Amino acid sequence: METNSHHAGPADQARALEERWATDPRFNGVRRDYTAQDVVKLRGTLKIEYTLAKMGAERLLHLLGLEECWQLPVCALVWYSALTKKYGRIRLIAVC
Repeated sequence: METNSHHAGPADQARALEERWATDPRFNGVRRDYTAQDVVKLRGTLKIEYTLAKMGAERLLHLLGLEECWQLPVCALVWYSALTKKYGRIRLIAVC
């Protein structure tokens, strides 16, 4: 649930970001030396979304049964391990 739309003010965006940091398991244990207000202040005025890439990534995670997988390096290792078990040796492509 993204509240950082073009219509939400900076204070609303910061509150939404703080709430996401507090409730999303992805951010458990993350220590920050900056505030949500700092993040909002540094954002551009135009929100860029990569809809096709996001949909493709979500679809891939769903097909692999990894919807809850949010730690990308760990997920990559899980995917590689699962695919090599199923198909044998495969070529690994690193995307940085």
